[in-house]
Amino acid sequence: MASTLATRQGILTRAGNRLSSILKEAEDLLALDRSTEQAVWKEQAKDMQKRIRKVKTAIETEADKVEDALAKYSSAVDSLDENMPKLTEVLQRTEEHSQAAQEVLDKAHAAITTLQNLQVETEEFSGNEASTLADITEMKLAPIPIPKFKGDIWEKLGHQARNCNEVQSLEQRIQVIRMQKLCQNCGEKDHMATKCPKGACRICGITGHHTSICKKLFSSQESPHEPHQRKTLESLHLPHQSKTSKKTSTKPSIQAKPTSATVNTITSYQKMNEDDKSNMVLHVSNIKDIFLLAGQAQVLNPFTQALEPVHVMLDKGADRSFISNELAQRLRLQDINTKRLTITTFGSQTPMVKTCGVTVLQLWDANGAPHSFTVTRIDTVTKSLQRKRLCIEDKLFICDNNLQLSISPGTTNIRPQILLGCADLFSLLNSGLTPQHVLPSGLQLIPSKLGYLVAGRNEYSSNGNGSDQTITVNT
Repeated sequence: MASTLATRQGILTRAGNRLSSILKEAEDLLALDRSTEQAVWKEQAKDMQKRIRKVKTAIETEADKVEDALAKYSSAVDSLDENMPKLTEVLQRTEEHSQAAQEVLDKAHAAITTLQNLQVETEEFSGNEASTLADITEMKLAPIPIPKFKGDIWEKLGHQARNCNEVQSLEQRIQVIRMQKLCQNCGEKDHMATKCPKGACRICGITGHHTSICKKLFSSQESPHEPHQRKTLESLHLPHQSKTSKKTSTKPSIQAKPTSATVNTITSYQKMNEDDKSNMVLHVSNIKDIFLLAGQAQVLNPFTQALEPVHVMLDKGADRSFISNELAQRLRLQDINTKRLTITTFGSQTPMVKTCGVTVLQLWDANGAPHSFTVTRIDTVTKSLQRKRLCIEDKLFICDNNLQLSISPGTTNIRPQILLGCADLFSLLNSGLTPQHVLPSGLQLIPSKLGYLVAGRNEYSSNGNGSDQTITVNT
């Protein structure tokens, strides 16, 4: 046990020395006088931002190693034999080592806080420069057609606000008005509905709300139909069935050979006589070495009226988008349609027919822009997914190139409650304007409106066993 304690002590000492060395090298950066050196900051904003990110990543990485070494060292101390010779002297030395490690960690945490503040200020400088360049660039662009309104709500050129197809439901339109702090009576920004000088609603004649959010407008409309789902190249078409077989067989086919992985089969129940049905397979792997295409968006909490983060999985193999019932209920989403699905769980020969609601979900991307999707409500999109941390080489590459990931590099546990299929996910991907990168570990950085998405297999990690989950969706 004494040899184990000595080994742990050596590891802790080396980790603490490395962290102290990094903190010492960053003393000039941490001691910058931001009030007197703003001129230098403006000239060197990009270079300083890159250095701040690099130093911050190095400190965070070494601080994690010191904390891990300290935890193992403390565990070895707790395992010492009470009858060990000179136990009191040993415990006194271990207390000194632990105290020294804690002091270094306190300095590291203080340095990280300082670097975060520096990072915000340098980003403001670079942002101001970028906005100036953008203004100069816009002067060279061709004239843009000016809409017939002020652009306060969702009305666009060619249609009135009440006939907007992009923001269709009453709840969505009210959300947009609240998010942009608009007058509910006219849609302008400089006043509220109680002080609005404009007239009453053109539909009901009552003041206090805009024509586009009048309840009579929505009560007079027919319930919208679910948009037709696009077929993809990955679709596997089932053989044509004869009219006789359609009359005699009303149950969907069940897979005869279940795999060893957990399988959920969801088959859409169609009352219409269709000659072809497409079969889609959603394959979710839980191997830590594999980074699935997932990002972080924001949704509006109806209780706090604040945006909160949510994990989103992007699956080009799915011809339908899904949301968990838990999230849909929390966001108070109203169903606009229903869909009958036949669900066959693994090991069961009896399919279960279930009616699932279809609703409209609104997400906000990293730039604060809203996106609307038609999604189907199911009990669980997928279970929590585990993934490994990025290696130090990947983190340094991200810092050197000033890249912003959608999900924090330190996040190892994600629980997607939204899955966007092929008909929806491409609206969140950047179309060739932002470069794609390959990290030193072999992982891919996919540019998107949610930030860069990490995908692929980590070549630096050994192949590990993981559980798979396969969901088959027939529509």
